[in-house]
Parts: sequence; C-alpha cells; structure tokens
Amino acid sequence: MVQGNISNTQTDVDYFELVLPSASPGATIVLHVWSTGNTDVEGALFSGDMPPPGNSALAYSDDEGVGYNFDFTYTLDRWESVTYYVGVAGFDTGPYTVNFTIILRS
Repeated sequence: MVQGNISNTQTDVDYFELVLPSASPGATIVLHVWSTGNTDVEGALFSGDMPPPGNSALAYSDDEGVGYNFDFTYTLDRWESVTYYVGVAGFDTGPYTVNFTIILRS
C-alpha cells in the first residue's frame, strides 16, 4: 500500500515502481491493483525500463473500483524479475491510496 496526492488535475500523474520477483518456469503471477479514498482517480499498469509516456498501458481502469476508484488485475507469465509502473492521475484533487496484491500460481 502506498499513498499519493493529486495536486493538479491537468498535469499531475504519480508513478509507483513495482519490481516483481522472478518465478519458477511455468508459474504465473497475478497482480491486483486498486485504489481507495474519496479522490476520483484512474490507474494504469506499464512495463519497461522507464515509465510512460513512451510506453503503452498493459492494463487500465477508471471507476471500476468502489466509488470513483480504479481496480484492475493483470496476469503475467514471465519468470524473470521485471519492473512495472503504476501510473495514477486524477479528475479532482486530493489524497488516495494504491493497494497491491501479488499472487504466485504454479
């Protein structure tokens, strides 16, 4: 769980780095990411050595969570350690919390 704050709806995008551990060959990693709070936010998952704008979103959510929060699940079949980024932008200003659950399935 990490906390963020949207201070400007026109320019503020927060990025959180998430380094997933390597898994055994044949295993999958299920990543569940969601926001909580009263701020209207959207979230996206990006892969790569650097966050966007150069990368396309692997997963995206706006208002699929409780209230105006985002909620998405993404399944990875990679076994090496990989860095991902969660980007959060808002439609209004204020604090929010991003929650992560990582499930390893073999």
